[in-house]
Amino acid sequence: MKPAVKDNIFKLDLTPREKIAAAMFALGATRKELARRLFISENTAVTHAKNIYNKTGCHNLADLTRNVIAEALRIPVQKIDNAIKNYALEVGIARIIFTAFFLAINVYIIYIETDELARARGARKESKTKGSTARKKDTYYV
Repeated sequence: MKPAVKDNIFKLDLTPREKIAAAMFALGATRKELARRLFISENTAVTHAKNIYNKTGCHNLADLTRNVIAEALRIPVQKIDNAIKNYALEVGIARIIFTAFFLAINVYIIYIETDELARARGARKESKTKGSTARKKDTYYV
C-alpha cells in the first residue's frame, strides 16, 4: 500500500536526478523524452518514474504535477488543491448562470412562438367559420 501524498515531495529523499525527472514529467515529458534529454536508457527513465511515484506516494501524473508546482511556488499542496477547486466552482457557477439565462430566453421564444401559432390557428378557424359564402382568398393558411 502506498503512503498518502506528502505535503512537499522535494523534502523527501528523492535523488537530484529524480527531482529533475519529476519536474520534467510535470512539464509533460514522456519517459522516452526524459531518457533522450538526460542521456539515459529508457529502462532507467522507467526506474526513475517508479521510484518517484513510490517515494512521493503520488498515484498519477496529476498528483505529481500538483506537488511539483507547489514546490516550485513554495506553497503547500493544499493551496493548489483549493485554487483548483475554487476555479472549478467558479466555472461551474458561471456555466449554471449562463445555462439558466439561455434556458429563460428559449422559454420566452417558445412562449412567443406558441402565442403567435395560437393566434394564427384562431384566425384560420375564424376564416373557416365564415360560412358557405367564404371564398378561398379569405382563408389563412399557416
